[in-house]
Amino acid sequence: MGGFIPDAILYLSYFYKKTEMPLRLAFFWFVNSLSGVIASFIAYGVLHMRGVAGRAGWRWLFLIKALIRLVIGVSSFLFLIPGPTQTATWWNPKGYFTKREEKIIVNQVLHDDPSKGDMHNRQALSMGMLWHSLKDYDLWPIYIIGILFEIPTSPPKSYLSLSLRAIGFSTFQTTLLGIPVTVFAALNLLVVIALTDRFHQIAAIGILTQLWSLPLLIVLYTSARTLSHWGLYAVTFVLLGWPSPHAAHVGWCSRLSNALSGIASSNIYREDDKPYYRRGNSQLIAINVATIVAYVLAKGYYVARNRWKKRLWEAMSEIQKAEYLETTTDEGNKRLDFLFDS
Repeated sequence: MGGFIPDAILYLSYFYKKTEMPLRLAFFWFVNSLSGVIASFIAYGVLHMRGVAGRAGWRWLFLIKALIRLVIGVSSFLFLIPGPTQTATWWNPKGYFTKREEKIIVNQVLHDDPSKGDMHNRQALSMGMLWHSLKDYDLWPIYIIGILFEIPTSPPKSYLSLSLRAIGFSTFQTTLLGIPVTVFAALNLLVVIALTDRFHQIAAIGILTQLWSLPLLIVLYTSARTLSHWGLYAVTFVLLGWPSPHAAHVGWCSRLSNALSGIASSNIYREDDKPYYRRGNSQLIAINVATIVAYVLAKGYYVARNRWKKRLWEAMSEIQKAEYLETTTDEGNKRLDFLFDS
């Protein structure tokens, strides 16, 4: 999975403008969540095959899931196209698009981001390109948020099954109880993307998503020991159903730091802290608050940067603007005609 999601995002960027990406990515993660629901149902049924042909239920589960992935992999090899101008295949020689449609797709994508014309879809990234991205100080606020924003909910999500087992639910009950959580989170994902597209306020909506999880983490920290099994499940259900701004953040360029977030979050819940993970939850509360602060600072930074660019741009005459566009050596987000989303 390490390279699949970045590749999938890059692939979608061949067809869609940056303003169109968040919604498509929302559906990408929505379907990903639904696959988790389907996997839970499959697991519930297949684990009951214990003893069939003298095999354990988990062996059947591994076999069936592997066969499903094999079919999907072969199908993807046949149906996925290299790009909008390379849609013809041996089984579909006419391709998906007409020549006119191909030109429309390519022109709108390049007009939205001319840098997409500098690389082809089989060109490898160099260490120089990676270093250039890492030292771009205008992206540092996004990288910091990318590290932080998922941590408050990641450990509870990762340890959901173990936590439910620890408080008395059976294996099969735990499998089924994970389904409503996944569905709720998937629906909220679409809601938060719709709000982001409507108001174009990534940081503000990101703060709202953190305010969703903060009181629930406080409840887990202060009252987990006194809640009933179903009460604890209800709190966890609402917490893990948080409206994730993940799709918007990927469009905001934070995928690399999301990977670091996963490493950090996996070390918060410890063996000596279970089953209620009180110490871990206190750390999640602190990170939650830090994330809200990071959103506020990022919003302020990008608003200030945009104002500075607008002031320089508007001070130019039309002739100076045209000359700047023709001769500038500024690239990417350093150009005066580039404004940051926030």
